[in-house]
Amino acid sequence: MRECRYRASKLANKKTIPCIVREYKNNDILEVQIIENLQRQDVEPTEEAEAIAYLSEKYAPTDIAKRLGRTGNFIRQRLKLAGLIEGFKEFVRNGEMTISLGIGVALFEPEEQQMMLETMGENFNAHQINRMIKDQTYDLEKAPFDVADRKLVAKSGACIECPFNAAN
Repeated sequence: MRECRYRASKLANKKTIPCIVREYKNNDILEVQIIENLQRQDVEPTEEAEAIAYLSEKYAPTDIAKRLGRTGNFIRQRLKLAGLIEGFKEFVRNGEMTISLGIGVALFEPEEQQMMLETMGENFNAHQINRMIKDQTYDLEKAPFDVADRKLVAKSGACIECPFNAAN
């Protein structure tokens, strides 16, 4: 951020640059840089997702949300988006694929995403991707068990609360 402040101060014809000088340990420097970069207005969504995924190795989503001034839902969505394989990330980057569709695709394992990508062929087709997602997901309303039962799978809890449930 020093370069940004320098350029801004130069444009404003300032003789001094307002700043706070802090000392950081090596690991903390990268974290501070990531958080500062995420504060920019023009951060590309997949870049943002990857940075938030990096922070999630050390912090809980609620802590990341507080540090970035974002909602918990925003952080969870970006964490899901980080699960996209590179081919789909490129579609998000160039604006062909919406973030919400990217999140839908990211719910699948990388191998499944690769198969979806190969099935689609050279040109992006949102309708085809939506159809593939619908064909590969399950309607919990038709489940032969109680989806609200927290003891269904002791480790995961109820289906309706599961973070892997696309509805969540």
